[in-house]
Amino acid sequence: MGHAIARCFAQEGAIVVTLDLNFQAAQEMVAGLDGRSIARSLNVADGATLAAVVDEVVATFGRLDVLVNNAGIGSVDAFAEIPYETWARVINVNLNGAFIAPVRLCAPCKRPAWAAPSSTWPARRRRVATARHITVHEKPR
Repeated sequence: MGHAIARCFAQEGAIVVTLDLNFQAAQEMVAGLDGRSIARSLNVADGATLAAVVDEVVATFGRLDVLVNNAGIGSVDAFAEIPYETWARVINVNLNGAFIAPVRLCAPCKRPAWAAPSSTWPARRRRVATARHITVHEKPR
């Protein structure tokens, strides 16, 4: 699903930043995208690393407007046989990561006080950030 989201934004001219625990997977995802793209390794449950990546993206592209948080993992173990380490990893990514990503990304997404409330704000730029992808979409002038 994340690849399809990134591909759609790239086809519309977006700058796509893919974030994945597996750096090679992140690189492979941007390899097939048109336009500018960046790949980074990231554990979505690691707030400090996520903050550093957000800072890098904001410094490079200006600001983030939208979060699409689609990272998630599961286990194929029978419920009674799930090792605690597996359970903790699933909870860490699926719950903690789903909480940490929006919290870390909220500050760059805030509309400046001078901007008038509008469903079309900002008029020229739309940025999308996901736990696996941070996408900056600049509409043509």
